[in-house]
Amino acid sequence: MNSRSNNVALICIAFASLVILLAGTAYNRNALWKDNATLWGDVISRAPERWRPYYALGSHYLRTGNYDKAVACLQEVVRREPYYLSAYWDLATAFQRSGNRNMEILVYREALSVAQELAAADPKTYSSFTASLHKQLGMALAAKGDREGSKKEFQAAQYQGP
Repeated sequence: MNSRSNNVALICIAFASLVILLAGTAYNRNALWKDNATLWGDVISRAPERWRPYYALGSHYLRTGNYDKAVACLQEVVRREPYYLSAYWDLATAFQRSGNRNMEILVYREALSVAQELAAADPKTYSSFTASLHKQLGMALAAKGDREGSKKEFQAAQYQGP
């Protein structure tokens, strides 16, 4: 009976130690992941070859107004995954909000090139996105004062459909 009591006590001590260890680990992870920037930064440090954490971090920076960091992350996404159209959209938005219309226009043109390539293979999925890109490019050109370019893009958007 004494031996059995000792075994139970050892099991309880081992279990309590495990709980304390896991609680400490969870506490450290929670401190590391205090916000989206540290969370996605940690994911990037652990898996730097993946593009999705860069997109998540870039989107976070875009939402919080840190446009220079958003641009850096989103450019990395476009470099790693050139067919992910949402990254182009967000990258152009970051340039627009930072006041860089020339880069905004350039990114929308790159996105249109990719979208048209995708629409050739799958028009049902990509034609409305292509139309939206034409509209965004048209608005960027209008903001820059290029009325003719803007008009062409809005006409192209109508041709693409809703």
